Amino acid sequence: LPQPGSFPVRLEDNPGDPPPVDWPGVVTPLLDLPESHPANVYLAGRGFEPRSTADRWGLVWCSRAREPRLRLAEQRIIIPVLRKGVMVGWQGRWPAELNWKESRLNKYQTLTGMRKRFLIYNGDVALSRPFAIVVEGPTSAWPLWPNGCATFGNSVSYHQLAMLGEYCKSHPLVIIMDPD
Repeated sequence: LPQPGSFPVRLEDNPGDPPPVDWPGVVTPLLDLPESHPANVYLAGRGFEPRSTADRWGLVWCSRAREPRLRLAEQRIIIPVLRKGVMVGWQGRWPAELNWKESRLNKYQTLTGMRKRFLIYNGDVALSRPFAIVVEGPTSAWPLWPNGCATFGNSVSYHQLAMLGEYCKSHPLVIIMDPD
């Protein structure tokens, strides 16, 4: 990996495209769930139109994990992470707003081993547009379709920076991180 101060980072420094992954277990497209389902209620409560959001972003609900190590994906909205049109990871979003400091639940659960630092959520689409908007997390990218993409957190890795830097050579880029 590049060391701090070793810019420019080249896209060739990527260890290769991540392998395809499967869903974490028994999943149902949110489009097939009733409006009263917790996932659709959560989306509507956040100001999203559940059907179009689920359709556009390929969101599913995981009712049961296929193996014990994936149990943290259960009862979550599963957000697929694509690279070159192939699912290479996912994040599970708890379908409610909680006091995260007092709760034992994590807002997001990421597939173990998913190398977020080499990925940009919705990068395939956003970085093919006339301009892109970079935000922290997938749910922040959703209202910015098709130009929104996310870094999976409040920092940008060297490889993400290299991808965004290549894009910036010929396109405008807007970066909007959360104030916290």
